[in-house]
Amino acid sequence: MPGCSFTIEDEVKGSAVEGKLTLKYLEPTTGISFDKLTVKGSTYGVEASKTVSGVKFKGKVNPHDLGSLSGSAELKSKDSAVTASVDKKKLSASATASPFPVGVFGLGVTYPVNGDPLAWSLGAAGTVGGVFASCVYTSKKVFNFGLMFKPLPKLTLAATADSSGADSATVGVKHAGLAPNVVVGAKTTTDALHVVCVKKLGKDATVQLGATSKYADLGGKPALGLQFTLG
Repeated sequence: MPGCSFTIEDEVKGSAVEGKLTLKYLEPTTGISFDKLTVKGSTYGVEASKTVSGVKFKGKVNPHDLGSLSGSAELKSKDSAVTASVDKKKLSASATASPFPVGVFGLGVTYPVNGDPLAWSLGAAGTVGGVFASCVYTSKKVFNFGLMFKPLPKLTLAATADSSGADSATVGVKHAGLAPNVVVGAKTTTDALHVVCVKKLGKDATVQLGATSKYADLGGKPALGLQFTLG
């Protein structure tokens, strides 16, 4: 079908294999883009979008559960963006601005419809000398920090943490040059080590193998995962 593309994924969960089919289709008459038409087991999903006068409107719903309906609107320019979204649980809005070539500032607000306290965050991020750094302060009175840089063209190092304590720290590494079409990554927290290897097969297929081991049980069997993606 013209204007239609698809992706097929198979995920191994224990002794079972779970399949997922995702279609993308642009309706030529209305200009509505069905970005994701998803079938996964007995679960269905529809995500569509359309741009009107520079504003991009998006909608998402499970046809069997109208309570899952959600929507958003986004207006972007070269140096700024404003977004508003709504679902059955909350109303959200955000704004970002890039007054300088190396940095961006942002503000986000979320209003829960059940009457819970308003949540907000205010932050900034920038890249200097090839090092990306970010800092976000939230309504929970916590600072969130991020850092990422590439000491080598195919090697990426990253770290995140917050002001609640050392237990929040996460450190990761990704290398894309150990073998052709292979990306290897590792991430460690204070309680577990996660390792993943992604192999690209041809133009449209990838295989992903992951393993997780908790430091408190290093002698035990790690949790393994395998995923195959086509499209």
